[in-house]
Amino acid sequence: MTATLKSLILRARAEHDCSPGASPDEIASAESRLGHHFPEELRELLSECNGIRFWTTGNFPCRLLPVGEIRPVHLLLETEEGPPGTVALVESQGDFVAMGLDREGPGYAQLIDCSHETFPHELLRVCGSIPDFLALVLDSQDDEWIWPAARVSGVDFAE
Repeated sequence: MTATLKSLILRARAEHDCSPGASPDEIASAESRLGHHFPEELRELLSECNGIRFWTTGNFPCRLLPVGEIRPVHLLLETEEGPPGTVALVESQGDFVAMGLDREGPGYAQLIDCSHETFPHELLRVCGSIPDFLALVLDSQDDEWIWPAARVSGVDFAE
């Protein structure tokens, strides 16, 4: 685990509600259910925190989903459209930040804004790594972080 990821996880634990880590079997079961392997940074985060509730009493609450709740975004948004390898990792007020798990897809290992208003026609990159995601949430100080980050990146993975 990189020093940056480790320090961000320690910060998340100190400032927010982190569940105990998932076991290797729980992570493997989720990967099998989804038909994709998680990138190493995601495995490391989930093995340390199997779900995190951020800003629970704030204006922009969100949560890292535990492995048992990670699903393709199109299923959570109840649509048949959308890339099946794009799985929800973060829930925020009925919208999701997902990660592309299809190694052949353009959004592999990227965190992607999946709004119920625009999915799957607009899939904007929020950030490119788990440490970047944690830093965005933790540094947001309960301000909106998903849409501003997606607007700055300007990268759209919609097909």
